[in-house]
Amino acid sequence: MQDTLTKFKKGTALIYRAIVKRLLMPLFQRWRKNNLAVITRDDIFPVEHGAAAKIFHTARVLSYDYDDVYLITLDREKFYIFKQGHMSEEFYPRLLRNLWYPTEGFLREQLTAAGIPNKESFLFFPMLDKNFNLRVLYVALQKRINVYQAEFPAFLNATTWAYNLFRGKRAIVEHNIEFQRIADTYHCLCRA
Repeated sequence: MQDTLTKFKKGTALIYRAIVKRLLMPLFQRWRKNNLAVITRDDIFPVEHGAAAKIFHTARVLSYDYDDVYLITLDREKFYIFKQGHMSEEFYPRLLRNLWYPTEGFLREQLTAAGIPNKESFLFFPMLDKNFNLRVLYVALQKRINVYQAEFPAFLNATTWAYNLFRGKRAIVEHNIEFQRIADTYHCLCRA
């Protein structure tokens, strides 16, 4: 009997954490917040190349104009939060990290077969990675995103579910016309 009671208490605590702390509390905490999500590739850290520096510093500087800026990358483990110029990180729930988990090799293979060059394929991963779409949706639900800023055209696709459910505004930043260059060079159909 004692063992059953202990299991019941643990189960109740788990359900409480899942429903109240993960779902309901964020809904109340985010009320009237003005948040931005920057959705981008995952080679931002360390900040050693032009695109990484542009994305990192844009998120950092915009954090002075928004309550929070969330940097959502292809990283399956965590996303980043900028508040008043300071960055921290938050981990996704374990279950979310493992749903619809296509490997990088699978994504590259599929995109290469569609005519996208292997070395450029990471810019198109969001077109096939449903888990990335779920991660963007998770942050939108938990943090109330008002503006979704995609750093490359395919990353705008990852905002579709969240945008359709929660609305807001969407923007795209094309750093240096990579998609047009790839389409022109390799004669592939590169749609975002």
